[in-house]
Amino acid sequence: MHITDPTSSKRYQGLTAQEIISLKKQRKQRSLEEKRVREEMEKQEQVCKRCGAQGHKDARSRECPYNKSKKRTKEDAEKKRDANKKRKLEAQGRKTDPCKKCTDEGIYDPEGNPHASSRKPSCPFHEILLEEHLSQKLRGQHRRYVVKIGFAKALNLPPDSAARFTSELERIVDVVREVAVKSMLFANFFLLYLLDNPMNELPIIFFSQQLFYACQQLVLGKPVTNTNLPIAQMTRIFEELSLTTIPCMKISPRFANRSILYANVLAYQAQQSATIFINNIVEPFANRAKRYFFVEIRMLLPDLGERQAWRFAAYIYSCITPNPTDWPEGVDHTADLDIIVGEILESTELPLSLLVTEENLTRNPGPFFKFLHFALSVIELYNDQKFYAACEPQSEATLRWLYTTVFNTCEELQRTSKLRRRKLALAICNSINKNEPPQLRDLSEATIAEIQVFISHTRTLIATNNFYPPVETILNTIRSFLLSHV
Repeated sequence: MHITDPTSSKRYQGLTAQEIISLKKQRKQRSLEEKRVREEMEKQEQVCKRCGAQGHKDARSRECPYNKSKKRTKEDAEKKRDANKKRKLEAQGRKTDPCKKCTDEGIYDPEGNPHASSRKPSCPFHEILLEEHLSQKLRGQHRRYVVKIGFAKALNLPPDSAARFTSELERIVDVVREVAVKSMLFANFFLLYLLDNPMNELPIIFFSQQLFYACQQLVLGKPVTNTNLPIAQMTRIFEELSLTTIPCMKISPRFANRSILYANVLAYQAQQSATIFINNIVEPFANRAKRYFFVEIRMLLPDLGERQAWRFAAYIYSCITPNPTDWPEGVDHTADLDIIVGEILESTELPLSLLVTEENLTRNPGPFFKFLHFALSVIELYNDQKFYAACEPQSEATLRWLYTTVFNTCEELQRTSKLRRRKLALAICNSINKNEPPQLRDLSEATIAEIQVFISHTRTLIATNNFYPPVETILNTIRSFLLSHV
């Protein structure tokens, strides 16, 4: 097939497809060769900043004698191998400690079979590992493969026995899951109950496996055995919760009496619950603290812009970390603001000597958990105030409200681009709030007339204190968070 299309390039006219491909490959190869020669010439002209030699740029090149990441040569590998052999021979020559298992059984032979533990294959009590078993049976190189099969096939039992075993296992899993969820639920309730009442500090034991295991004991209908915990208080609160709020906190006695069969599973589950609870404090702590500082700034400095307030909040948070940042840009550094920063930091009630680090958060979560509880109450109060203010007559229109009103009803505005709609929304909003003439260009006369009527009507509502836009179109709240984790 010849390419004779008049729209194609003249240099390919009269050539077959195979010839065109070959020509392109030659040009590509020539281009790569020219590039390689050019890079080689540039490399030869380079002078190392470290050793002063030509041919490389700096010590990161493997050609530089000061490069520390050089690959080991064959000689280096041989030296290391010889050193390992020498060390093993010296270890064999030294007197080893007798095997404890063989010594207890009275069969240890220091002359004929010296070994230090049952991990040595020469020990008569050595348990063969899987790798050793495969090497002995297969004699040589082998590969292991993992085949995914169903649980019933893995049991390798008769159908009736497999069904009974599977049913019992599912029942145990359901019970353990129920105990884990209910114990975590009560642990959250108990700690929040303590924070709602006067208490100086939450001891470290309240964030350990011991508390969550005690909560599991209560869920199972058993008494708490750890005397380091407030047993009477925990029992009273649990009974009140079971009788009033959550009557199904205790599990069935039929399963509770058999909990001794899977006590190890419950102990492990208590440890995991403590880890999950602490992680729920440590990981989101920075974002939650910044939200609290932002709310405090908005209440103390209402004239400060939103972006500046977030920057200021990030700066205040850095003051309780080991690495404080510089004063935020766009915010004038004054003595009054220094006083405000001090007051906000004092309101956290965090010890000045306890900086916010991952280690401190994990080791002693009590003060930080207490601060998050206080911060959440402040954020919720701020959001409530915003909500009640949004229910009152409004004196200004917002862009969100405009997008849900005139921009949803006017077809011409809906067909405009996103940038154009935003510019028009700003113009209409400024016309309503600042009584400015709207800049309405490139719109039909009917649309302009509709917008002007809309502006006039909104101004009238504001002037007569009858402007009640939907709350969701003007409400700006700060996202709260959950202290509990189930």
